[in-house]
Amino acid sequence: MGDLESVRVALRVRPLVPSEVNRGCQVAVEKVDGQDQVVVNNSDAFSFNFVFDWRDTQEQVYNMSVSDMLDKLFSGFNATILAYGQTGSGKTHTMGTAFDGELDENVGVIPRAMHDIFERIKKLSDQYEFVIKCSFMELYQEQLFDLLSSKPRDESIVDMREDRSGIIMVGLTEQQVHSAKETTDCLVRGSSGRAVASTAMNEASSRSHAIFTVTLQATKKDESRAVTTSKFHLVDLAGSERSKKTGATGDRFKEGVKINQGLLALGNVISALGDGKGAGFVRYRDSKLTRLLQDSLGGNSVTLMIACVSPADYNVAETLSTLRYADRARKIKNKPIVNQDPHAAEINRLKGIIQKLRLELLTKGGTMTSSLTTELESVTPPVVPLMAASMPTIMPSEEQNRKYKELQDKYRTLQQQWQMTLHDVTEHEMRAHIAEAAHDNLKAKTDEMKSYFHEVSIKCKDHSMDEEKLMETVMCISKMVESLDEELVKTQTEIMDHKKRSSIGESVNGDMDGDNEDADGSLASSSEMHALVQERTEAFTNKQMEINEQLRRINRELSLKEQLQQRMAGNFSKFSTLDDDIEEKVKECEQKIAELENEKAELLDKLKHVKENASAKLAEERRKRLQALEHEIGEMKRKNLQQAKLLKIREKETQKIKNLSSEIQAMKESKVKLIRAMRQEAENFRQFKMMREKELMQLRNKDRKMQNEMARKEALHNKQRNVLKRKCEEAMAINKRLKDALERQKVAQTQRQKLQSAKDANAASVKIDQVIACVERELEVIISLIDAERTLEQLMDDRGIISSRLGELQKQQPPPEPHSQAALEIANLQEELDMRNAQISDLQQKVCANDVDKLIQTLADSVQSLTEARAVFKHLLKSMVELRREHALALEDLRSQLHAADDRCNEAQKIIKQMKLEHEEAIAEYEEKISVALTPEQEQRLKLQEEQQKKIESLMIELENYKQL
Repeated sequence: MGDLESVRVALRVRPLVPSEVNRGCQVAVEKVDGQDQVVVNNSDAFSFNFVFDWRDTQEQVYNMSVSDMLDKLFSGFNATILAYGQTGSGKTHTMGTAFDGELDENVGVIPRAMHDIFERIKKLSDQYEFVIKCSFMELYQEQLFDLLSSKPRDESIVDMREDRSGIIMVGLTEQQVHSAKETTDCLVRGSSGRAVASTAMNEASSRSHAIFTVTLQATKKDESRAVTTSKFHLVDLAGSERSKKTGATGDRFKEGVKINQGLLALGNVISALGDGKGAGFVRYRDSKLTRLLQDSLGGNSVTLMIACVSPADYNVAETLSTLRYADRARKIKNKPIVNQDPHAAEINRLKGIIQKLRLELLTKGGTMTSSLTTELESVTPPVVPLMAASMPTIMPSEEQNRKYKELQDKYRTLQQQWQMTLHDVTEHEMRAHIAEAAHDNLKAKTDEMKSYFHEVSIKCKDHSMDEEKLMETVMCISKMVESLDEELVKTQTEIMDHKKRSSIGESVNGDMDGDNEDADGSLASSSEMHALVQERTEAFTNKQMEINEQLRRINRELSLKEQLQQRMAGNFSKFSTLDDDIEEKVKECEQKIAELENEKAELLDKLKHVKENASAKLAEERRKRLQALEHEIGEMKRKNLQQAKLLKIREKETQKIKNLSSEIQAMKESKVKLIRAMRQEAENFRQFKMMREKELMQLRNKDRKMQNEMARKEALHNKQRNVLKRKCEEAMAINKRLKDALERQKVAQTQRQKLQSAKDANAASVKIDQVIACVERELEVIISLIDAERTLEQLMDDRGIISSRLGELQKQQPPPEPHSQAALEIANLQEELDMRNAQISDLQQKVCANDVDKLIQTLADSVQSLTEARAVFKHLLKSMVELRREHALALEDLRSQLHAADDRCNEAQKIIKQMKLEHEEAIAEYEEKISVALTPEQEQRLKLQEEQQKKIESLMIELENYKQL
């Protein structure tokens, strides 16, 4: 195949990226339905072989524009896919150069092509033997680097040479691969070493041109052993960029300069090849990039250029430039040929001739014809309508809201009353405990004094004490009285202190409850805190109720046990009066029994002697006496047993009374523990409420700051709106001036043609002032265009601000009411946004239709004689001096305004510094006082602090306004 074949061009329009959406950019590039055509700003139309917009997937792009190139590749032709476009336009995404090894629907051209190549190799393995090699290099700042080399980057630089067969890369690594996985691994490994950096337009901007090459060598499995070698170049070019948009500085700026130089040389080559004039010389040697692409553009290759563009009107100038170059590239003619082994090709040619001659002999000169038919199937992606369904929100009625609020208020009031009741119960219990303890102490000391007085009185009656001992006794008694007085004063002091703490707690609780109502009414953002406090309050109330119920039970049991103790003590008092008599009687009985036992023993001994002496009468008397003694001994034992029983009963009663006293004492201790626990819970809850009050104060301050900040932002927003309005008026004026200048340009062109004809007729009669007038008009057009470009950038920046503000308002939850202030602001912002878009579109059409560089070149060409040049130079010099003088005066005026603003700013900063010091002192004093309690004086101090805070914030706002002047 040696026929000419045009370079095919596929246009891909990416969707708007988030940064463009935030700037409020509008879509300026639209695809014409059913046609491979795009329209820019509803004015300029371009047609290409393929057009893809944001709705087309990676698979569609590959299947429609790339897959058929593999047929040419396996037929022995070289193939090239070239991605061209502005930085951030989606070239690397489309080509798949940054492939990470994951096969999904977003993979680009290179991984898909590698997969299809090896699938075809499997199908053709019975007919051909294939050897696949791949290489990967990048052109970074006019130096070629081998990305598959195992050497360090500084040692992997590749030399480019040229011989009769074409461009040769000396030292380039070509790695043989056997599967798509090995090929994509090489792609991943090489991509990891590619130069990539972040810019304002692209977080992962390619800083070099990358060329991934697959060499396919096919040997036919027959007697001919014909060999074809084809190369598949996949080129991902770095994007053209403007430093003002990318924000590139330092190394990034230098990289951008080199990138733009290479792309400029490429654009010149495309222009030279596609201008249709048949230029004899094309400047391929201006850049290494053009030398690398020499075969792909106008040489031995089947080439597809994928032009990637941004649809945003912010990038419309770069988009138009890309479209124009792509349109020129479509006119470039290549001459691809099959790359065969020369000897094998000659043998095949001769065999073909022999076969043809044989057929002619057999058919006697008959000819064979064949026809190929091709069908073009247009694929129109279905349009799927998107419908948003909104569910009606069921809102509670006003009556239900009112009842719910009443119930909440009633519940809060009852809860507060119940807390106060529990607080009173706790305080009464504590006071009772203090009084009871004091009563016990006083009773013990009183009993001690009674016993002491009893002893003293007995001694006084006996007159056994001298005067000195009597005085000592009186002193001792007076000390006891003093101790009783001290105990009484101590008890009264404890009760008074307790009352004070109780009153402070009640006042604080009351203040907290009032603050709760204020907070609930004023701080809608404190709902979480309110829920936490409500939960803590309910837990505290339940705990207090539980402790109170335990106290009631203990008091009930304690009352019963104390009554029982009193009855037992009354019963025991009867025994106590007989204690001494019983013990004496027991002793007497025991002594009597012992005497009777002795007498009985003597009588028994005497009876034995009487029997021996046979004295009957004496024996009878002694026997009777013995019986009487036995009876008396038995009676005494019986009485002694009764007395012992009484003593045991007294001991048991005494033990019962002791046990009961121990139980009563233990219950009293438990009661004290419960009262203390109740007080501790109340104290903890009070501390919690105080902390909450502090947080509420902070929330109030924060809320006030937010309101002031909102007011400041509102003022700033109004100021911005005024500035935008002024800029809009300036843009309208510049647009009108540009329109007038363009109209005058037409007149100037007519006059210039007349002057030119006058020069041809009689050069001496040309008037210098007419030339100057024409130059003035041309300069006015150029200056108007430059002003229009600057105004266009300002309008786009303003649109970004408006779009950002509009997005913030639209994202508010819940959405604003239809007639609210926010809804009105949204409508106004939308109207301003539409007006900005209309102005941007109008200015873009005028700016894009007139090239400043061409106008300057035309202006320079219009001045042809030395006399005209001198006159024009003198006029321009005078104009420049006058303009410089005006600028100097304006600069001096601005400097004086700046000095005045600085003075006001310094004064405001001094006032703010003083107010901050006072504010910090007030805060320190407030934090010190709030740890004890809240007082009316402190509330006044807080009000004073709030006023000072408001003054500080107002001064801060004024300072910001001064800074913005």
